[in-house]
Amino acid sequence: KEWRTQLSQHHTATHIVNAAARHILGEHINQAGAKKTLKRSHLDITHFAK
Repeated sequence: KEWRTQLSQHHTATHIVNAAARHILGEHINQAGAKKTLKRSHLDITHFAK
């Protein structure tokens, strides 16, 4: 059950980081990918200067 909690936390963190990036960089960024494991979470975003 611990793995489920860890993945859930990484999933939530992905949403938080994505929202923060949109707030700071602008609404034109997009999530290009994400990878979540028990030890880490990775988020890819696209950002083209406007």
